[in-house]
Amino acid sequence: MKLSTLPPSLRYSVWDAFFWCLMIGAGEAYLSALGVFLGGTSFQIACLASIPPLLGASSQILGTRLQVYGRRKVICIFATLQAITWFFIATLPATGVSDGAWALVVLATFYHTFGNAGAPAWNSLIGDLVPESIRGEYFGFRNKRSGLGTLLSMFAAGVFLNYAPPQIGFSCLCVFAGISRLISAYYLSKYDDPPFHTKSSDFFSLYDFIRRAPNSNFAKFVFFFGIMNGAVVVGGPFIPLYLLNELKVSYLTYMFLIGGQLVTQVLTMQHWGALTDKFGNKKILNISAIGLSVIPFMWLVDNTFYYLLSVQIYAGFVWAGFNLAASNFIFDAVSPAKRGRCAAYTALVNAVFVFIGAMLGSLVVSMSEGFTESVFLVALGVSGVLRLATAFIFLPKFKEVREVEVISHKDLLFRLTSLRPFSGGFFSVFSSKRQ
Repeated sequence: MKLSTLPPSLRYSVWDAFFWCLMIGAGEAYLSALGVFLGGTSFQIACLASIPPLLGASSQILGTRLQVYGRRKVICIFATLQAITWFFIATLPATGVSDGAWALVVLATFYHTFGNAGAPAWNSLIGDLVPESIRGEYFGFRNKRSGLGTLLSMFAAGVFLNYAPPQIGFSCLCVFAGISRLISAYYLSKYDDPPFHTKSSDFFSLYDFIRRAPNSNFAKFVFFFGIMNGAVVVGGPFIPLYLLNELKVSYLTYMFLIGGQLVTQVLTMQHWGALTDKFGNKKILNISAIGLSVIPFMWLVDNTFYYLLSVQIYAGFVWAGFNLAASNFIFDAVSPAKRGRCAAYTALVNAVFVFIGAMLGSLVVSMSEGFTESVFLVALGVSGVLRLATAFIFLPKFKEVREVEVISHKDLLFRLTSLRPFSGGFFSVFSSKRQ
């Protein structure tokens, strides 16, 4: 697949994603670090990881109703508002506002609210624009190319933070994130916007969605996805605190550890995309869910830089497969007219479990104080147990939704271990001509 051969809207989508990823790499990726710099406690960092996504996901319900006014228009308005939020966040480290960590939680809530409000329209629109036959390949290609933006901005941001005064450094990164999102909104404005038609039969409430869950294959997937992410944030949000406060790593080292995961995601995403097209999303979810369940236990073994970097590389590999397969499962399982609403309910259910998981993690940390050297590692251990339980209990409850080539888990695992993303990945990423 080449950028030059894609229809215009799909090319614009790649560039939209690239600049959106610049925002993620320089801004969102360092929000937790900014919270730590502003003096955030473990409870405040847990709130930062859970409250903004929860309240933000609620705005997707509103977003589903706004699609009738033009999907492209709705997407661009909220993308612009999300960009503006970054300029307000930029004032926190520079002005030294009191209760800065709580102020960050509030502004991050606006950031997630604006981002989520446009999500149903975007999911609906992009689902119409990308042919089903190339969905996995296209999103793998798109994520690989756009992921380069995350890498570039995250590494540059880490170097900048390491040498600039933190007050100036964080403020500059937020301004850069806002500008990147504005450019992303420009490319969003160039999408085609085919007519959007709905029937009364396409409408169903959140209550209807939950009520039908025991008999709905898609709803069973949604609850698996939400509970798994809830289990992840029992320990995940405390990794910045563990690295920056407990291990006392520099911002440069922090950047390498977080960036190692992202590099691997970028280099392996297209491989995962081809596998999802051929063997289905469910098979990939089975393998990757088990794979990501062991990550917390790996953090308990050692805390040296090269060991933790190898853990992050492994994490990037399995998360690339899990996230791609999960997002594609939504496109495959839902009809176009219902796609935006189903994506909204998926985000809301996921956010509720993320909030529960983060609060549970905060409780584990507070209860562990005084009993262990590292309360954060205790939370990671609990997270690992919950991930494994979620995988074994919920994965058998839903199935693939389209006809795919049959392959055993053993053979699929062999194909995965045979991948060599680093043997030519960097060359393909950096040498491919920009079309």
